[in-house]
Amino acid sequence: MVNLVKKRAITLLEVVLATLILIIVLGPFLRNLISQAKTGEDTEKLQMATKILQSSKEELMAVRFKDFVAFADKSTPNENKEFTLDDMFYPTAKEEVLKFQKKYRDFEVSGTFKFVERKNRDPKERSTIFFRIEVTWFQPNAGTQKRSTSMTIIDPKS
Repeated sequence: MVNLVKKRAITLLEVVLATLILIIVLGPFLRNLISQAKTGEDTEKLQMATKILQSSKEELMAVRFKDFVAFADKSTPNENKEFTLDDMFYPTAKEEVLKFQKKYRDFEVSGTFKFVERKNRDPKERSTIFFRIEVTWFQPNAGTQKRSTSMTIIDPKS
């Protein structure tokens, strides 16, 4: 009977030691896997932000110039004479954001445009528009991230 108790105690000790060794060996490996997963998520978010910006630019290029003028006539600019871009100007990009928010819930896209005064032209002329589009999201490793793009469109008639 005494031999049985000693064997069980040794077996229990072996199990505890084996578990401890397993934890020591697998700890760094698991930390590395978690780090790679976070890096993958960060990369995916950056790629999505780039895709949204490109899609937004393409959609804005497809809008008729007079639609921006009509929108501006109905809207009030901010102190920098900028108008906030409405979702109607980039519906596909906005839909991509909504689809992506189902997974991450922290993407936002916003944009502004303003009419640029051109040299030797009437200051009230509206033949050149400057756009700025920004995508923001949160990354656990780096906090709030922003990517933006800008472009200028000139009325083909001017």
